[in-house]
Amino acid sequence: MKILSLLLLCGAAYSVVGCGIDESHRETLDGLLRGMLHSVRAVNPPNPSVLVALRLARDHNLEREAELLGSLEAQLAGKLEQGQEIPSGLLALYVMAFRASCRDPKDFEVGSDSENLLEILVGKLEAEIDNIDANSVPLTNYYQVALDVLALCINKHQVPPRAICAIEKSIKDNLFRHGERFDVDTAAVSVLALQCVSPNPPRIQPVLHQILKAADENGTIGNIYSTGLAVQALTVSQDMIPDNLWDCSLSINRLLKASRDGEFANPQTASQVTPSLEGKSYLNIAEITCKDEISNLTLPELTTAAPTLSPPAVIEVSLNVTDGVNGSFSDQTLVLVSSGSSLLQALEKARDLFPMVFSFEYETSLYGPYLTTVQGLQASVEDRTYWQLLSGSDPLQQGIGDYVVQHGEKILIILTRY
Repeated sequence: MKILSLLLLCGAAYSVVGCGIDESHRETLDGLLRGMLHSVRAVNPPNPSVLVALRLARDHNLEREAELLGSLEAQLAGKLEQGQEIPSGLLALYVMAFRASCRDPKDFEVGSDSENLLEILVGKLEAEIDNIDANSVPLTNYYQVALDVLALCINKHQVPPRAICAIEKSIKDNLFRHGERFDVDTAAVSVLALQCVSPNPPRIQPVLHQILKAADENGTIGNIYSTGLAVQALTVSQDMIPDNLWDCSLSINRLLKASRDGEFANPQTASQVTPSLEGKSYLNIAEITCKDEISNLTLPELTTAAPTLSPPAVIEVSLNVTDGVNGSFSDQTLVLVSSGSSLLQALEKARDLFPMVFSFEYETSLYGPYLTTVQGLQASVEDRTYWQLLSGSDPLQQGIGDYVVQHGEKILIILTRY
């Protein structure tokens, strides 16, 4: 009976109005939206998370949104035609973006054929759960498992009951962790997924408590980049949160300040913030009809700042690369770079100086470039290893392309298990 209930309730209407912004802050939000719209024609690959955020917004630039949709459709069709491996969570984002654009993911054109993306996603989700059953961990991670469930539910597609059970068990066993830290992002998406399947399920109460516990006095929940998703999760669960335990307006004001300070210049991070600022959540995707929309968000041409007359200051940065899994190397150097340089630029300088010791490779993700290999040692999903980035003992909250190094800073890059 429980399984039948889960299948029947999947995709149940669950619309909650978030706190969002008042109109006096609309220009700050529109600045984030314009930044994402400008990214559509940048050299980066098209980003489905950006399209989801643009479609959830009140104001639209329909021409640029249609351009992004077309790029995403072409990119995914190419991946499927070539048989490229697509992580389940990435496919889930495509499915959400297409639903937000009123495209039917059950009838997706690939060359002269048609593919049912929802059935493909179910297959990938089943493989994730098979790996949990066999090895106690998903093929990817619980964030992607939750995103898969959310995407299927938003599209009113049957969710495998054992996937729901897997998320509920991961909550019970406190598995949403990244090293020693509670993973707010995974917790938030899991709450959204389970709320979509069945509003206010009692089993999310422990993880709601953990999300609330991760909030500080300024409204940040986990870190500034996880706060947007956390606000979504808490907003749709507001009936389960006792009075006075969370001040939504405090978190919204914190996001607004970070926006004005330029902390969401990366389109991916902006895309995870704007729904909360609009008072929306990913659950609202199911309500989008694409009717009577107007294109009212103007997009001024980007201006190029005038070059500075004096050269930037030179700063000194310490870089340490360590194999923390096998213990095969630990090397350190000092590099001189221009003030305002990214960590990627500092690494490139170290590689120029010591091409063997500081050799590295990176790949491009929705968040930008991320390290895959150092000194020929590659991080591996199969081995559940990654290159952890720290400043001193503090994990970096941005990637190598966005993080700006500081004078005298000690950067640690350590191969770590998760």
